[in-house]
Amino acid sequence: MPAFRKLSIVLFLALSFCLTCGAQGKVYTIKARLADFYSRTTKVVLSDDQMLDMVLEDAVKTRWRVSPYEFCSEEDYDRLKTNSTFYFLRVVYKDSEPGLVFLSLSKGGKTSRSADFDSAFDIIIIPFDRSDLSSGKLATVLPIFVDVVQTYAEDARVMEGRSLVGLARYNKNLIRNSYSEMLIADSDMDASASLSPGITRCTRQETETAFVEGSKCLVGIVVCPQYPQSGAKSYQYAVSADTHELFFFRTRPFDSYESVGFTGKDLSIISRFLKHADR
Repeated sequence: MPAFRKLSIVLFLALSFCLTCGAQGKVYTIKARLADFYSRTTKVVLSDDQMLDMVLEDAVKTRWRVSPYEFCSEEDYDRLKTNSTFYFLRVVYKDSEPGLVFLSLSKGGKTSRSADFDSAFDIIIIPFDRSDLSSGKLATVLPIFVDVVQTYAEDARVMEGRSLVGLARYNKNLIRNSYSEMLIADSDMDASASLSPGITRCTRQETETAFVEGSKCLVGIVVCPQYPQSGAKSYQYAVSADTHELFFFRTRPFDSYESVGFTGKDLSIISRFLKHADR
């Protein structure tokens, strides 16, 4: 075989190998993988927990705005979860955080370690306390978390990176904050926390009323298990009552009721960006 022909074959095989490897190893950006989010149907998965399903269904019907949606059963989810043309909003549980349930938005697809275009992946997961159903608190906060999920998904659609970033990215919203006050319930403050200018201590009922009335202020929300357990966490959110926009997010270990909720440092940081009269 002529030398030049051997060389041609070697070069052809090498090029084919490189192209194959390149295609197999291609990693898509978050922006590319979520490009169809607005046009695809989001399946809202209902469970056998009738009370929780009722609150979730109402929250979606009144707040969901970013994509078409349909309600489905757990059986439907099991059948459709490998289909990359669907997104799924559902309640999930994590063994690592007993006592809490989580609102999850994910894209369907095949299970894969790599970020293939058609592989399944979680977009965002937000904890809440199911025990808040009995007090009525969940009926107030779940619509708020549905809005946070939607906003996060919208923002993720323009992320150029290959991995998602957490909710703490919204802490920078404090810089452009236009609110002068934040309401916080006594039970949502660390036992040793002191108030800062612009932070108003109030009852839980008053914080829920602010959301219902769409007051122009921030409101503190704390999510934690009903009882302290090993590995438990306390989640702190500062959300605008009128637009449900997230301005502050932080987690901390939940070891006892004295170490749950907003710390004095958290409140000081938020106060620094409020447009209150004491500034």
